[in-house]
Amino acid sequence: MLSIPIYKVYVDDSVEGVSKISLVEHPAVESNFLVFNEQEPSEAFKFEANEEQHIVFGCAIRADYLIYRRDQERGEFYVTFDKQTIRDLVEKFAENDNFNSVNLGHKEDTDGVYMTQMFIKNVDAGVDPKGFEDIEDGSLFVEYKVNNQEVWDKVKNGDFKGFSIETTMKLMEVPTEQQMEEVEEDEIDKIINELLK
Repeated sequence: MLSIPIYKVYVDDSVEGVSKISLVEHPAVESNFLVFNEQEPSEAFKFEANEEQHIVFGCAIRADYLIYRRDQERGEFYVTFDKQTIRDLVEKFAENDNFNSVNLGHKEDTDGVYMTQMFIKNVDAGVDPKGFEDIEDGSLFVEYKVNNQEVWDKVKNGDFKGFSIETTMKLMEVPTEQQMEEVEEDEIDKIINELLK
């Protein structure tokens, strides 16, 4: 069986963190946003829509969720964000005042799209958005007001269905269960050798 490595995302002072949030057709978090417009709300979310608002709302980063990636350096792999890393990214995002840094499909910057909400899901504190019960606790949610008519038309047409972050980050490979077992065996061998001495 082919094993695909998993990398945990982490940030430190040497990386900028999230620089932009992009409106995309296929969000890596595999969670489409809710669209507040004249259209009927999606049955999957059963959400009341406000016809007067041009707002999109959804998950930008899922906590403890495997996101498939492939590049020339590593081949196939997964990345995952834990709750603390998401909080660290949010703090850097705010510190750098990137709230209205938005682009389309990770290509062209756009204007007329303004952040109106950003929060981390916290079920214990009662922060649990309706329609996203299946999204993990600790995940990041954002809401944007879309005043740009061209962008809004693309949202209505389904060209944009969710959010994706642009970020500089570091990756640390997560040991497999077999590697963990080998480490444990090594530690046991060390203890036995010390006792034999």
